[in-house]
Amino acid sequence: MESGRANYQILKKLFLIITDLGESLAHMHQAKITTYCFY
Repeated sequence: MESGRANYQILKKLFLIITDLGESLAHMHQAKITTYCFY
């Protein structure tokens, strides 16, 4: 039971990191698109 809870915590942390990365990637992509639009 304890190891299961530990695994859950690790998965939750990983998920948060992945969503964070995804968001920053999306922002970078949007910035690129706006830069292309301006030039």
